[in-house]
Amino acid sequence: MLSLIDTRPFPAVPQVFNLAGHVLAAGQAAPVKPALVILHPDRDQVLTYAEVTTRILGCASALLSNGLNPGDRVLMRLQNGPAFPVVFLGAIAAGLVPVATSAALTAPEVTRLAAPKLVVANHGIALPDHPAPVIAPDPGLWSTHPPAQFHLGAPQREGYVVFTSGSSGQPEGVSHAHRAILARATMHHAWEGLSPDDRLLHADALNWTYTLGTGLFDPWTLGATALIPAPGTSTGDLPQLLARSNATIFAAAPGVLRQMLRGTFPALPHLRHALSAGEALPPPLRADWQRQTGTDVHEALGMSELSTYISGAPTAQHPPAAQATSSPAAMSPALTTAATPFPSAPPANSPFPPRIPASCAATSGKPPPQGPGLPHGRHGDHRRGRRHHPPRPPR
Repeated sequence: MLSLIDTRPFPAVPQVFNLAGHVLAAGQAAPVKPALVILHPDRDQVLTYAEVTTRILGCASALLSNGLNPGDRVLMRLQNGPAFPVVFLGAIAAGLVPVATSAALTAPEVTRLAAPKLVVANHGIALPDHPAPVIAPDPGLWSTHPPAQFHLGAPQREGYVVFTSGSSGQPEGVSHAHRAILARATMHHAWEGLSPDDRLLHADALNWTYTLGTGLFDPWTLGATALIPAPGTSTGDLPQLLARSNATIFAAAPGVLRQMLRGTFPALPHLRHALSAGEALPPPLRADWQRQTGTDVHEALGMSELSTYISGAPTAQHPPAAQATSSPAAMSPALTTAATPFPSAPPANSPFPPRIPASCAATSGKPPPQGPGLPHGRHGDHRRGRRHHPPRPPR
């Protein structure tokens, strides 16, 4: 038996589809429910599902009024505030392709990464050396625009572009299809333990795929509430924000958890568990979190190029020698460092031991969307939380 853990079937894919329409659908049943809460030190900025939808579809109209056509790329140079999800999903709703970038990038760095048809930027954030017009985000004004219709098309068409962390070299653009959101459905129970009643606080910037998916897409897809710290929030403020916001799930990278544990925690009666991704979670750190908060941490492994494919979960108990199981609706071969399959592997949904001397690769089972900025396959090293670039195949 080859070392292939196969937990198919894959999610069904409709013939025509729009990612933004899918993400916003559940919230239409509860228009006055908080969809997004920006947590400032002294106040909360709350947007309901009705307000978010109005702003997103108004943004879609505003972007199209700049002469853009479906498939055109829109570079986002935005802070970690309420305009970010409005522009991101507004572009997708219109059939445009948002390109999410870190606000910390310099002008030369962002110039190398993108050649857009339009740039949406906050004041003071470095812009690319490119002739594309630049507009400022104005969600309040956009909410007065006539709402655009969701652009429906082939689910495999390009939906958005994000960039890798650059942990193994220069950051590379990763193009995701509209249908990529469907692969996240199994994470809601197989990793996050997420329900429509949850309030999920993610500590990191929205331009990161971990935050974008776990902190925004997933709560909204289920009609839950996304909680985002305001720009400039320090790690030391997060325990108090968890308490004040009545967060039920907390998501962060292990480094954030480590910094938080250097301080003190208030009582967190609403918090059920935490989620960890982005790098390997050391067992002592998990134990420290459990002691401080009385809640568990569930780790996941994924990449910018792929959805999560190995994870822990609130519903799964792992023995001490294991950290996670293969995700549903995935094919996860365990590979040696020579990229050849092990001769055998555990049965489907059985734990992956933490010291397998190999990398783990996963595939959605279908060819990825083609286009600029799409790198070839990657391998994630579960032991070190790093990514490795295999040689590019000849063209």
